[in-house]
Amino acid sequence: MSDDGDLRTGTPEPDPSACGGDGDEKEERTDEDRMLDGIAEQRGLIEALPGNTSEVALRRAPHEKKLGQLEFKYQLLVEEKRLARVLLKFQELYGELYSEMCLICL
Repeated sequence: MSDDGDLRTGTPEPDPSACGGDGDEKEERTDEDRMLDGIAEQRGLIEALPGNTSEVALRRAPHEKKLGQLEFKYQLLVEEKRLARVLLKFQELYGELYSEMCLICL
């Protein structure tokens, strides 16, 4: 990729020599990257099917279903990460939830 970094997240790409490795190690991919690649692959399969006949629509349907499932899983993963960040920020501001006994429980 270019020196601009990762376009999806806006973060710069890590320098392989900075972590002490010699650059020969294969970079481990995240679940998010694998899901995005799967979504792109499914979109490519759908776009590769020619025409709009009923036969093509029947062949396209399973691919569109899988694409929808992959997009749903990706959105769920993104929402889980967002929720975890928001909860962590809330805990930093207001402290742990349920850390003190409530007045009713005393």
